[in-house]
Amino acid sequence: MLDKLKKQLGIKESATDVDMAAFEDIKVQFSQLQEQFTAQGTELANLVAQVATFEAEKAALETALSTAIEHSQALEASAKEVADKILADKMTERKAKLVSAIGTDKADAAFEAVKGLEDAAFAAVVTAMATSVEVEAKSELFSETGVAGDAEPKSEMTAEEKILREKYNQ
Repeated sequence: MLDKLKKQLGIKESATDVDMAAFEDIKVQFSQLQEQFTAQGTELANLVAQVATFEAEKAALETALSTAIEHSQALEASAKEVADKILADKMTERKAKLVSAIGTDKADAAFEAVKGLEDAAFAAVVTAMATSVEVEAKSELFSETGVAGDAEPKSEMTAEEKILREKYNQ
């Protein structure tokens, strides 16, 4: 009955021998593929470990970067404060030089006009103003020439002066 069924289905006895040889080939190929799969799995595990290491290094670098940024901002703020203080001291020193050169009366208006100049230009302007004030002080236009303190010698009075003095002195 089995033989009859095999004939109906078209199964031959020699086919199982061929199938066994193909099966052995497939087994060998499967074994090779299994070894490759295992190697790929190991390589993938190594890559995952490297990615985890890189992520940890990235987190450490980001933390260091944020700390460096905070320090940089603090240093910038300090540098700005120092620069502002230096500028304020420089302006105070300039105003003092201007006051000593031209006096307090003119210093405020003159300072506003020249405070933005470069150092060399400012020094030249202050020197010129000081020289101008000095020349002005020594000038004949601003020095009192007046009359001598002695009374003028009496001159002879004219007849008209005599009459008028007598008339109004009484």
